[in-house]
Amino acid sequence: MHLLSLALGVLSLTARARALAAAERDEDLKPVFFWDGVYGLVAIVWIGSGLWRAFGGVEKGSDYYLSNHVFWTKMLLLAALLVLEGILAATFVRWRIQLRKRVPVSLARKARLVRFHWAEFWLLLGMVTMAALMARGVGVVNAESNADAASIESAPANREREVVIGESVYRRYCVTCHQADGRGLDGKLAADFRADPRRLSKPDAALEKSVADGVPGTAMRAFRVELDDAEIRSVIAYVRKTYGGRLELEAGD
Repeated sequence: MHLLSLALGVLSLTARARALAAAERDEDLKPVFFWDGVYGLVAIVWIGSGLWRAFGGVEKGSDYYLSNHVFWTKMLLLAALLVLEGILAATFVRWRIQLRKRVPVSLARKARLVRFHWAEFWLLLGMVTMAALMARGVGVVNAESNADAASIESAPANREREVVIGESVYRRYCVTCHQADGRGLDGKLAADFRADPRRLSKPDAALEKSVADGVPGTAMRAFRVELDDAEIRSVIAYVRKTYGGRLELEAGD
């Protein structure tokens, strides 16, 4: 429907331009008014279907269009077209009123109005060109890349928040055995994170399992009931940052 109305719009626009260019007296304006009416109806369908495609939740969705600079170029062309058409529409309405009152219409500005028609024609071609470029992916913002960049930028802040939460968890559940210095009374009460960095060089999944399920044959009990997954990850992040392990090793790479 959108493409069909566009084609009919171009046809009626050029037909209206030719009819206006050929008009020499009031009686010659009937074809102009006819094609003006057709063009107005087709324009409503064309613009309406275009807005529905862009913002009606169909096809690519509104975010795709609003983030595409080619789309905004197309909208600027549409705005210019609407300005010109507004001038033409107001002129034709005035002419209709004059003819109903049997007041002669002045065609002194006819040449200028015809030029407006051809300006609209080229603006329409420009919009079609922008649409073709968009169909080929020109102007598309890579949302995934933007999301990744935002994630990278926010990672330090997220890690700091996680470490703060982890410190609270550590002081509540872990400090009794592992002690404030992470030494576990030199390994007598619990694992000594300082003396044996290999303990914290394990993958996160292994450490999370140890915290959640405990370590059989040791004093390390399961904390699955007291702590949720986020709290377990946060306390691991705090221990790595404070007592060494993978985060420290990565920082030194």
